[in-house]
Amino acid sequence: MLRTARHVHAVTGMKKLCLAGGVALNCVANGRILQDGPFEELWIQPAAGDAGGALGVALFIWYELLEKPRHPVPSDSQQASWLGPAFHR
Repeated sequence: MLRTARHVHAVTGMKKLCLAGGVALNCVANGRILQDGPFEELWIQPAAGDAGGALGVALFIWYELLEKPRHPVPSDSQQASWLGPAFHR
């Protein structure tokens, strides 16, 4: 995981890393990423088990395929992290 995290950082240059899926629950690996990796912050998606993939698909369908609007909530502790970086299709 540390090797993969370093690769992701090299490709993206991002300072924050978000993980999801069952492997994201590996606290030893997460500790190594924070201690020895290039990221300043690490955030684990709340449904980090297998439900994380299902949640991602559900959000993709709702916002991308059904074109539902996204409205970040000012009190959101994640600061609308789900909006992600801007991009053009």
